[in-house]
Amino acid sequence: MKKTLLLIATLSLVACSGQDNSAVDTAKAAQNLTYFQDTHGNCFAALNSGSRDGWLITSITTVPCDRTPGGGL
Repeated sequence: MKKTLLLIATLSLVACSGQDNSAVDTAKAAQNLTYFQDTHGNCFAALNSGSRDGWLITSITTVPCDRTPGGGL
């Protein structure tokens, strides 16, 4: 039982040690934002980024259409 608990504790610590807590470069992120509007008139901002494992990650959020570059696409 002690060995099992020790193994679980060790694996938990190892799993957390790979986190990247570096500061975000907001200026670079802002340059890479893509704005688009869907067929219903909703506006979105999207940002592509990569992970350490080589995966491409796309983050999308809604934005007010009047706050997008061009003021309403």
